[in-house]
Amino acid sequence: MGTSPAKAVLSQDAIVAHGYGLTACSDVMVNFIDETHRVGKLPLGLPDTGLEFWFEGEPERGDDGSLVGPLAITMPPGQTGYWRTDQDSDRFVPHPTLADRKVYCVGDIVRLMPDGEFRPVGRSDNQIKLRGHRIELEEIKTVARGAPGVDLAGVAPVRNLEGNVERLVLHVSPRDDLSVDPDSVSRHLAQSLPTAMCPSAVIVSPRLTMTETDKIDRLRLAEFDRQIREKDKTAPQAASADD
Repeated sequence: MGTSPAKAVLSQDAIVAHGYGLTACSDVMVNFIDETHRVGKLPLGLPDTGLEFWFEGEPERGDDGSLVGPLAITMPPGQTGYWRTDQDSDRFVPHPTLADRKVYCVGDIVRLMPDGEFRPVGRSDNQIKLRGHRIELEEIKTVARGAPGVDLAGVAPVRNLEGNVERLVLHVSPRDDLSVDPDSVSRHLAQSLPTAMCPSAVIVSPRLTMTETDKIDRLRLAEFDRQIREKDKTAPQAASADD
């Protein structure tokens, strides 16, 4: 899901070529050649001949005729699962017509254009829906790290009992010995993001919990946010003037 190199790095006659493939399969499945040095995410391009691409579930249809949804790809014969892992049932699903083939659920959200070109949208595990809006959590995190004093940032979606996202909470840690003002971070986000993407709260912590692969542990952030809300519910409430 790559991003185009900066124009200043390349000569005017440079051509950018890249291929999209899977860790679970060594083949390059989609190719794209860019001669314009466009800015932003490069299209994935057109799939190689004979490959089967699927959407997990029913894709969304855009006004431009495109289809958006999680990508799945039919695996070559004999490739039916991971080596020594318990994730097969989540990632490898039966092919609808071929008993000896599996369909691999990639985890990437893509847009299929009317001309057959695939374009990247984001990762399904980094994307949520909030009040009908499709939101990329990584985009919020990237913008938050541009706020004064912010070093690391992570977004925790808060879900209701039905599993639907009700709001977003942003957790940030300060850079070096700097202090971070939550209100200042909120204003910074409001200047750069649509209202639907702005978190309802900003929490500043001395440090954010990381996973073994040096990524922010969003599960721990969500649990931390739940504990804060439970503490607020049990805290003594001030009596009103009418009591």
